[in-house]
Amino acid sequence: MSKRSFPRPAGLKSRPFDLSSRQPSAPRVRPALCETIRAARLRRGLDQKELASLLGVTGNAVSNWESGRSRPDIHLLPSICGALGISLNRLYSLPDPSDTLSERETRLLSSFRRLTPGHKTAVEQLSSSLLETQQAESRRKLTTIRFIDRPLAAGVGDPAEFDETAFRAYLVSSPEVDRADFAFPVNGDSMEPDYHDGDVVLVRELLSPADLKPGRVGAFIVGNEMYIKVYRKDGLYSLNLKYPPIRFTEEEHVFLIGEVIARVDDSLIPTDEEVEDWKKFRLEDT
Repeated sequence: MSKRSFPRPAGLKSRPFDLSSRQPSAPRVRPALCETIRAARLRRGLDQKELASLLGVTGNAVSNWESGRSRPDIHLLPSICGALGISLNRLYSLPDPSDTLSERETRLLSSFRRLTPGHKTAVEQLSSSLLETQQAESRRKLTTIRFIDRPLAAGVGDPAEFDETAFRAYLVSSPEVDRADFAFPVNGDSMEPDYHDGDVVLVRELLSPADLKPGRVGAFIVGNEMYIKVYRKDGLYSLNLKYPPIRFTEEEHVFLIGEVIARVDDSLIPTDEEVEDWKKFRLEDT
């Protein structure tokens, strides 16, 4: 026998009765916080378990927040805002102070509204020009440098062609970057603790080997490999004492590439957006 279905009037919702008062139970009103967490989570494409994993809580905790059965601990609020990409004001549905016009801004807006259409256009053009100038002034200056796509302490053939794999790489301009001629990736731990595997160092070419003073760090080619080492009169030394020095011998030729002048800090590596913006800026400037 097939299951019977009963028609239900449109809009009718079931609601359990409170047996004490004999009245239908009042619908639960969820705090705005619950709706905000749920809406922001869905907008970020996260399910409850994924959000819980980011916050270090259980999936049930997130479910309870969104249903209004509990509230998140206050110490979790910054993490919740970060995971959901919203401000604390937005989390609690409070007005954003940055959206409030100052008295000066209100006066300017009032004056703008009283301008003729032609004068409004002139103000808009001036405002756009000033914003572009401000953006240009705040833009970090980039420069290119020859990046040797072969780690120091990696194989090399003819020393005269050690830079045959070089390409032009962008770095943020700085006194050290502007002085450098090459950038090299470091391979291995022989120069720890000052230089680590995977670091990138800046190298300045020298006019003469005599310009590299003993005790300074340089980039060298020895045999079929490139190294970063401390130069001394009797050989090349590692900072990591487990590695023996490389002695100067008649059989083993040592070639000096240049002096290591700095390690490339992460702040000197521009983002892809900065590079594209800089290319566009330079193109428009020529």
